Amino acid sequence: MNYYLFPQKIASHDCDLFHAYRQRLIRYCYELHQTDTGKEYTVPRNGWQSHNLDLREDFNQFQFFLNWNVRKCMIKYGFDMSLIPDYKYEIIVMNHGYPGSYHDYHVHPGAHLSGVLWIHAPKNSGNLIFRNKDSFSQASIINRLLLKEIEEHHIDISYEYVPREGQMILFPPNLAHDVGTNESNLDRISLVFNIRFD
Repeated sequence: MNYYLFPQKIASHDCDLFHAYRQRLIRYCYELHQTDTGKEYTVPRNGWQSHNLDLREDFNQFQFFLNWNVRKCMIKYGFDMSLIPDYKYEIIVMNHGYPGSYHDYHVHPGAHLSGVLWIHAPKNSGNLIFRNKDSFSQASIINRLLLKEIEEHHIDISYEYVPREGQMILFPPNLAHDVGTNESNLDRISLVFNIRFD
């Protein structure tokens, strides 16, 4: 019998009502970009990131959509929602990745949960790459595993998550990750957020 101890869990959810909000979110990103200097909270390279949107009144138009789908994704994650009567967004930002842009390797310190929603994700616009924190110490094991074991249980040095429009994922904030280079000729747009439980 094999056992898998202390896995890092990621949950995905195809957002309800996404197609009703998609164009509004894209338009909001471009309009916001005209007035917001951005780049306060992360390290986008050749791209742009907004300041915290949760503090902006004009973002209220998206709060129901975001809250509804975050809750649905949290249920898929396996949370006992009776133990989370309330939560708050520590930060909500919009990322605008131009062709050639990427995000450096990072974590989200201070949060209890992190998430991303892809709004515009053309093919080859940059995968979300999760990094195994134990890859250095376990490299000798990982490099000798059967491919079936690696693929079935995601036991590897890294794991690439291909973005899909309308999909939201939640993940532990200490799970190191980066975003690959946008190799398309179109912009990648995503909404990124951190959550703290009250």
